[in-house]
Order: sequence, then structure tokens, then C-alpha cells
Amino acid sequence: MTTASRKPLLTFLFVLAWAFTPLLAQETTVKGTVKDSEGTPLEGVRVTVGDFYTLSKADGTYRMTINDGANLIAFFTNFGYKPDTIVFSVKEGATVILDKSLKLLPNFLDNVDVIDKKARFENQIGVNKKDIEAFVGPGSDVEGIIKTLPGVSSYNELSSQYSVRGGNFDENLVYVNGIQVYRPFLVRNGQQEGLSFVNSQMVRNVKFSAGGFEARYGDKMSSVLDITYRQPDDFGMTLEGSLLGGNLVYEDRMFKKRLSAIVGARYRTNQILLGSLDTDADFRPRFTDVQAYLTYYLRDDLEISFLGNFSRNNYQVVPDRRTTDFGTFQEALRLEVFFDGKEDYDFTTRF
Repeated sequence: MTTASRKPLLTFLFVLAWAFTPLLAQETTVKGTVKDSEGTPLEGVRVTVGDFYTLSKADGTYRMTINDGANLIAFFTNFGYKPDTIVFSVKEGATVILDKSLKLLPNFLDNVDVIDKKARFENQIGVNKKDIEAFVGPGSDVEGIIKTLPGVSSYNELSSQYSVRGGNFDENLVYVNGIQVYRPFLVRNGQQEGLSFVNSQMVRNVKFSAGGFEARYGDKMSSVLDITYRQPDDFGMTLEGSLLGGNLVYEDRMFKKRLSAIVGARYRTNQILLGSLDTDADFRPRFTDVQAYLTYYLRDDLEISFLGNFSRNNYQVVPDRRTTDFGTFQEALRLEVFFDGKEDYDFTTRF
């Protein structure tokens, strides 16, 4: 055989030997058990050696076949545990046992503040401020919502007074930011009553109790209406108006955020509503009200509060006559009453 014919044969043999080299390599078995620091078997731990990997079973055991070699590295990884490694060497056809114990990763959680938002006294009913703003009626917003609650009744929609569980109309306590509010004047009917004490645009929170309230509210009355006015953090102004009157509220935080002030001024007249009554008269009701709630913070945990109010309810009416139709269809009757004189009520309250 010539030299020229030997070269292709040698080349073919070299390529054939190189292709079957992996098949001739010796395989080695690696097995073991993976546990945590307390000795509990871990399932799903990924064990990787070179290009080979496997996952541990429910009892923590694993088994895999690799090629033999020196200075091999086995990687053990699992979610929530600190990764670890083992460096080892194997001989041809040997079985290697690699047991490993993984440690939990330290988890540092931020501080958690638990705030109790549940009412401490279940007998108090909270009134949503959005319901107060959406209330439509001739009377005040807050008292109008209170009249719709169970156990509360009223005989005149123009009045802010109400009766709870059959009690008198003057047996209902009213508190504003912990200050008890008194109404020193009485009216004969609802059309003589103007503005209620509560300014709905200054309200932050409303709670109502129809009995069984706390002892800090004092006397054994029928109900308690607990109003909380806002303590503003920044400047703000609200203006609303209608054919029945208007309301202007100013709020601000001043003197390096130590003084918070909220002031409301209201005007109301029921002349349009009273003009639809059966009595022909010249109605001139005018009701004005100015309230201020000031809070001065001496320290972060010490404050001084002031609640001031000035209101004037002026009701004037000069009646002419009143016409009332009654009777049956076959016998219709009409009663006409003529008046002489006038009514003039003027109440001024300030504190």
C-alpha cells in the first residue's frame, strides 16, 4: 500500500475515534440526601454537576449519572435557602454519595404598624360624609341623614330637631370635637327654625348613638350626635350657593403649622319654600351663622382647641289670609281665615 493511499484511511480512523470518544468515557453515579438545618428532607432541590442536573424527591433523596473527572463541583439550590456547593473527584465507575444540609435565607421584614379602624363601640353608627354631601332636602344635611336612621322620627322636614325612640325633642345631646353644644332658644314650628348648628362643609366625621352610649357623654338622654370638625393641614376654601342661601368655608394651617383654623359662614332663607303654604303672607326669614374652630399645638401631644359660634335667626311674617278647602265631592266647603298683625322672632346666640 502506497503512502498516498494510507492518508485517507488514517484520516477516516481518526474521525471515527473522535466521534466515539464520549461513548467510551466511563460514567459515575452521584446520589445523596438534601435536608434543612433541622434535618427535615427537602423536596425540589436542584442538584447540578456540569451539564447534568436533577431534582430531589419528597424524601430529600436524589440520583444522577455523570462522566467521571477530577475537581467536579456540585451546586445545591432551592428557593428560600442559601445556595451551597461541594467539590469532589470521582474515579471510573465509582458511586459518590453527597449529602447536604441547606440553611434558610435570613428574611428581614420592615416594621408593621397595626391600626385599629373598627369602632370600639358597636352601638355608634357612622355617617358617611359623601352621603351628607349628596343629601337633598329642605333641612340641614347632617340632621336630614340622622332622621332616616332606625328609631329616629321627625314631624317637620323644615326642622333639624328629631325624636329618638319616643323621647322628647330636647333629649338629644350634640357634641362638636368633644364640646357639648346647647341650643338656648325654642321655636314653635319648623318654619321658624333656620340653620342647625352643624356646618356640613366643616365636618370630618359623624357618629350617632340611639342609646347605650358611653358615660363620658354625661346625662341619660335619648341619643348622642358626635360631630368632629376638620383640623386642616393646608390652605383651602369652599363656596357653595343656591336659591336658599350659601356657605363659605375657609381653612388654613399657619404659624409654622402650629395653628390650624377652619371658619364657616352661612346664610339661609326659606322664603321660597314658605311661599307655597296655604297661608297668604309676606314671609321674610333670614338666618345667618358664623363658626370657627381653632387648634393650637403646644407640643406634638398637647393642644388647645377653641370653638366659637355666632348665629342670628330672624323670622318675620305678615299674614294676610288662609284658605282651606275640605268636605266631600258633593258638598265642598271652603274656610277662609283673615289675619291681623305679624310675627317677629329674633334669636341671637354666641359663645
